[in-house]
Amino acid sequence: MSAKKQTSMDSFLKGKRKVKEVDEKVTPAKKNNSTGKKAGAKKAATKAKKSVEETKEEVKEIAAKTGDVISDPLTSYDDFVGHLGDWKEPLQKYLKTSNFKQIFEYVKKEYSTTKCYPPKELIFNAFKKAQFKNIKVVIVGQDPYIKENEAMGLCFSIPKPTKTPPSLKNIYKALKKDSKVDFKDPDPMHGDLQSWADQGILMLNVVLTVRAGVSFSHAKSGWTTFTNEVISAINKDNEGVIFLAWGGKAQAICKNVNRAKHHVLEYGHPSPLAQKFMKFEDCDHFSRVNEILGEQGKDAIDWNLS
Repeated sequence: MSAKKQTSMDSFLKGKRKVKEVDEKVTPAKKNNSTGKKAGAKKAATKAKKSVEETKEEVKEIAAKTGDVISDPLTSYDDFVGHLGDWKEPLQKYLKTSNFKQIFEYVKKEYSTTKCYPPKELIFNAFKKAQFKNIKVVIVGQDPYIKENEAMGLCFSIPKPTKTPPSLKNIYKALKKDSKVDFKDPDPMHGDLQSWADQGILMLNVVLTVRAGVSFSHAKSGWTTFTNEVISAINKDNEGVIFLAWGGKAQAICKNVNRAKHHVLEYGHPSPLAQKFMKFEDCDHFSRVNEILGEQGKDAIDWNLS
């Protein structure tokens, strides 16, 4: 290449380098801003996807531990009603009112906008585990546990392996102290009370759902009307059912139970907050339940956890 041509080529390349340098000085903020937006959007999408996947995995995990078939009750109102199983028949008059539809709409919105418990597939777990025709005992709780991987749709019960919460520990103390019940201390990570439900115990919370971290946050959802209807149906169509009403809210919902037909055993709530008024470890309801069942010619409850 001639000296003249080489000089021309060098000048051309030098000019290109200068243009590039000027371009990089003028547009870096724009480029970085665009890159940042894309990275932020990608990060948010990844986080949202991860959250959805974690929720799905949590549901699968709890459902596997409870033996539940995973299905979504919030897909439609018919699905919501369908999760009640054989309880639809005694509740059929109530289910024709607008109240249960309002509960469905409320719960569907809550679960779509915030973290709630139990997993939606387990909202009606208590009704799946204890069929209406086989009910012998009703234990009334308040509302679900508010921490992750605890609530499973049965009052006081948690899937294993999860550390036993304080209220359940006090229930264990009462069982251990009850001289007429041969109760063996379960593992500290065993609070799964499904075996009780399987023996005909409806483990019913007054309010069936809750926002994560906020106790009784779904109190205005309409659930109380629903659980009152459940108690009324049992009161009307069954005989000799034993209601364990622990604490003021449980006692209030059982106040209209016909005590000539049924048995209502009342005591303070097992929560540590209630122990200064009445120590739950002195509650003898467990042996009393079996005495009443014996008088009725029914099988006693095995309170030990399988």
